[in-house]
Amino acid sequence: MFLNQKPGQSQTGIPTWTWPFNTRLTVSNAGENTGRVRFQAGTSPAEEQILAGKETEFYERPFGGAYLTVTNIGSTTLTAMTN
Repeated sequence: MFLNQKPGQSQTGIPTWTWPFNTRLTVSNAGENTGRVRFQAGTSPAEEQILAGKETEFYERPFGGAYLTVTNIGSTTLTAMTN
């Protein structure tokens, strides 16, 4: 799934892989300013990450098939993709 999120936008119901596979979340910040993203699946604790300008980060987690929520909590537009 591919998401283009403006500041403050959130996307819920993103499917994840079941055990024993990890879901990979790729988040890119195309802007010059620092970006921030929050993601959470099921009852897992929410994680917040900071992305420098023009940075792409990869997060692999065993979400266990729970639906993922990704929220742009920064001030730049972010692109997020799962696989």
